[in-house]
Formats: sequence, structure tokens, C-alpha cells
Amino acid sequence: DVNLLMGIAPQIGISLKNAITYRKIQESEERFRSLSENSPDIIYTLDDKGRFTHINPAWERILGHKKEDAIGKPFLHFVRKEDTPYYMNVFDRIKNKKETVRDSIGIILHHDRTEKYFNISGAPNFGPDGSVIGIVGTFKDVTELKYSEESYRLFINGTNDMAYLKDDRYRYIFVNTQAARYFNRSETDIIGRTDYDLLPADIAAIYRKSDESALASDGVYVTEETINQHIY
Repeated sequence: DVNLLMGIAPQIGISLKNAITYRKIQESEERFRSLSENSPDIIYTLDDKGRFTHINPAWERILGHKKEDAIGKPFLHFVRKEDTPYYMNVFDRIKNKKETVRDSIGIILHHDRTEKYFNISGAPNFGPDGSVIGIVGTFKDVTELKYSEESYRLFINGTNDMAYLKDDRYRYIFVNTQAARYFNRSETDIIGRTDYDLLPADIAAIYRKSDESALASDGVYVTEETINQHIY
């Protein structure tokens, strides 16, 4: 009897371990399902071919496509044709290079074919053996924010005055058309640079002094500067 018990003990141990693992998997799936069902953002999973294997209710609420019309279909079926290379590159980075992609802005088509902007995130979905079996991630609808930004940009570029934004390290993070003309550079060539990168040191020093005073003030800071016989 002892020999018999010793013989089957390892199998009992394996069975118990498998049962515990299975229970943990079930609990994880239940937590994921609960989170997914109640999320205001779209939560999705794709298989290794880029086909939907899961989408939560937010998919239909935001995009108008029924769940049953999406499951099993490629994600690329729901994007603009010209965006296909971009999404294939993202898919390759996640699936083959095992990267996690965050805060990538892309367009997904609504059921009525209008364009919706999303903040897209995705990560590798690993199988039991550690291999990548697909992608899991989220689509956060930022359409209203995108249109608000575009409206603001149109408004700010319509003024005859220079307008810009800088971060706390005095680097430009936004310039309007008039400011770009002042620097005689493109917007992309200005973003991320400071006045010392763009202007003679004596003029940059004047701007830096004004910026420091603005950061130190508790309210709106108004200053007048004369640069090359022009008053700003």
C-alpha cells in the first residue's frame, strides 16, 4: 500500500498543481471579463493573424459595429486603406518584436464610415508556453479632443500675432504660423528647441528673462519687448 501511494503521489501532485493553475486562469479571465465589460474604452484582443478574438461592449457603443460582425474579422477591415501600412508596422512591433505600444493616435472607421480618432495601446498576448499568440490592448476615443485641437489650431493660426507654448524647460511645444514666420523655420523645426537654439544669444537672453518672470508670477504676466526695432 505504501509503495502504491508513493507511486501515485507524484500524479496527484501534478493534478493538484494543474487544478490550482486552472483555477487561477479562470479567476484571471473573470477579472478581465469584468473589467472589459464595464470599461468606457474599447478593450480588444487579436490573434496572431490580426483577427478580433474579443471586443467589449464599448466597441459597438462607440463605433456602431456589432460584436458578431467583428469577431473573427481582421482589424484592418475597420481602418482606411491608406492607414494599412501604419497598422501593419504597429502589429509587427508588438507581435514579432514584443514591444508594448502606448498612446499611438490612429483612425478607425465608424459603421457609417465616418472617421473616429483613437489613442491606441497594445501589448503582446502570451500563451502558456511563452509564445506570442496575439495582441491585447485598448482603443480610447479622442475624436472630440482631436477636433477641438484642430479648431484651436485654426483659430490661433488665423491671428496676426505670434502665439506659442513652452514647457517648464523653456522648449517650444507649439508655435502658430506667425511665430514660425518670425523664426523663418517650419513648426517641426522649432518644436523641442529653446530660444538659444533659434536666436542670437543676446535676443534669446531677453526672451529667457521674460519666461522666467512669467513662470514666477501668480497670474497673467504682460511684458513688452523690442527686438530689431519691432515691439512685441
